[in-house]
Amino acid sequence: MNTFNRFLGIVVAVALMAVGLGLFLVAAGVVTPGQLGPFGNAAYLFDTAGRRGAVELGAALAFLAGLLLLIAEVGLWGRRSRRVLVKHDEMGRVSMDLDGIEELVVREAKRIGGVLGIRSRVDEDKDGLQIVEWVSVAPDASVPDLSRELQERTKNVVERYVGRPVHEVRVDARLAPAQKRRGSA
Repeated sequence: MNTFNRFLGIVVAVALMAVGLGLFLVAAGVVTPGQLGPFGNAAYLFDTAGRRGAVELGAALAFLAGLLLLIAEVGLWGRRSRRVLVKHDEMGRVSMDLDGIEELVVREAKRIGGVLGIRSRVDEDKDGLQIVEWVSVAPDASVPDLSRELQERTKNVVERYVGRPVHEVRVDARLAPAQKRRGSA
């Protein structure tokens, strides 16, 4: 997500929280609509008890939605580490970003004939690295042969360059549709 989108998300979140809090304060009778400027014209919302309860609920939901959006945009809730420990010895600690390993997997896969597109995901468990590859395969390629080569090359290149055991390489292949010729039905 780019900086502008993140900024816009934060502005919308703060606005939702302000509107929700303002409406809730008016509905609860803490302040009058006229004291909150833009809410002064909304006094008709609060003329009956039934409406007041609905406005309080809506205000609370708007505030909560704004708060959740703000948390998501700022990234305050637990992001798990996207790094893997490569080695730790008397010289110090070496770690690697899992996104970099995913890029390595994609680069290697693109070298295989018949691979039209690929996405990868690398995770770590107690036995080593788990790699999932979503591959678009040329319509004339053999999926079993291509996936076997992809698994072997992925395992070898990651173990060689990262120095960590690869526990599993899972391939989810999708055969690309054959191109229709012009003039054919």
